[in-house]
This record gives sequence, C-alpha cells and structure tokens, in this order.
Amino acid sequence: MTKPISGRPAGLPQPAGRRPYRWLRAAALAAGALALAACGTTTPTNAAQTGASTPSSSPATSSSSPSPSAPVTSTVRPPASNPPPPTSSAPPVQATGQPVPPDQVNYAAASENTPQTVWEQNGGRTLVLMAEEGGCVKVDAQVPKQTADEVDVVLLSVAETHRVCPLYVRNVPVAAYLDAPLGNRKLVVSTQTGTQH
Repeated sequence: MTKPISGRPAGLPQPAGRRPYRWLRAAALAAGALALAACGTTTPTNAAQTGASTPSSSPATSSSSPSPSAPVTSTVRPPASNPPPPTSSAPPVQATGQPVPPDQVNYAAASENTPQTVWEQNGGRTLVLMAEEGGCVKVDAQVPKQTADEVDVVLLSVAETHRVCPLYVRNVPVAAYLDAPLGNRKLVVSTQTGTQH
C-alpha cells in the first residue's frame, strides 16, 4: 500500500473548503491571458526601411516587458527597391452594380454551395462574385482565361493549416478583374481549394 502524499489517510474525503488544484486553474487563466495579449500585439516597423512614417498620438514608450516564457523573435528585412503598395488604400469590394443575367453564367464547375449572383462594375471590366469564406479559409478570384466568347473565373479557397480557427462561414464579395468588358461573353465560374502551410 502506498503512503498518501498530503499526510491524510488514504480514502478519506477532501476537507471542506480546500481545493488542491486551485493553483492549476490560476495558471491556466494566466496562460490564456498571456496568449490573448500576445495575439493583440503589433510589430513596429522602422520608418526608414519602409519609406513611410507612422503617426503616433503618444510618445513611443513601452510599459511592459516580454515574458520570459514567451520567446521573442524578430526578422530584419533589407529595404526593398520598390515597396509594395499598401493594401489598405484599395476600397473594399462591394456587392453592387449591374447584375449579370443568370443565363450568361455557367456554374457547372463550381461547388453546389457557391452563391449564384454576379455583378458588373467599372463598365464590365470588374466582376463581383459571392464566395464562402471561413475562419481559416480565405477566398480569391482569379481569371485564368479570357477569349472573345468566354471568360473563366476561378474562386480559389485557401485554407491555412496549423492554427486554431473559429468555426464560421460567411458569404463575401470577391472581385475578378478583366482585360476587356464582359459584354455578351459567357462567364464560366469554377471553384478550387488549396492549403497554405
């Protein structure tokens, strides 16, 4: 027979009001708070490297120190000769415009849950399609083929792996940019899926 660890005889109930694993709950809460705080932090960039200045409403001071249990890593990138354009300057895609007639659109190669509505914008040079997007699934529209009679649009859903994802699905508008207005050309919509590691 083994000796009890806490000094109590084996088989006796826990004394009232005493919780032996109270520290475990506190440690789990602290780890969760640390994880949430780490998700909300941003990495400052050097204005000289990007060629842009970052506005600040207060002096740049830090009142927190990194946790010894969370390793801090940074990547220094050399300045690019042509920095990429900022993504926030492009307006969000809106599901508005002139609807494309349903008999002009072929959804045979698309998944059955693809919303079947397409709008024309910018004189028919921009097509806005609805697609399903989720917590770790991002969707993009690609135009692999444009002929005088047909335009092919692929709705590409890319799932990010190796991370925790919220379980939600929503329909989002996605833009496909054409070289020439759609006009009376047939629109063929297909879907593809992929993963990003």
